[in-house]
Amino acid sequence: MAEPLTPRRAWGITFLLFLYMLVNFAEKIVVGLAGVPIMTDLGLTPKGFGFLGSAFFFLSSVSAVSFPSSSISSPPAGCSSA
Repeated sequence: MAEPLTPRRAWGITFLLFLYMLVNFAEKIVVGLAGVPIMTDLGLTPKGFGFLGSAFFFLSSVSAVSFPSSSISSPPAGCSSA
């Protein structure tokens, strides 16, 4: 059986979620700030950079949803969920 969730542990998880969201937001800011140098180096048009940015953010969100769920396992055989 899992250990009970204490207020201290709950706040720890909340802090980790906050850090995750902060890094996620900072990542999007950095891509936006680096847009002009990226477009210059790769010879992209604004439309091409928009497509590249959309693909990056789409794949980022898909991986954020699918990666944690791949680490969740089902209960061992013989254990009931109730």
